[in-house]
Amino acid sequence: MNTSLSGVISWTLICFPGISKMFFIIDDYIQKNYEKNFLCLI
Repeated sequence: MNTSLSGVISWTLICFPGISKMFFIIDDYIQKNYEKNFLCLI
């Protein structure tokens, strides 16, 4: 139990920042393209 719990915590600490950073990068990319496409539609 202790080993798996520390494993989950270490996985979260290592992987979650990378996952959230990836989502922020994707979100930023979509936002920029959406604004560009929106300006093209106008």
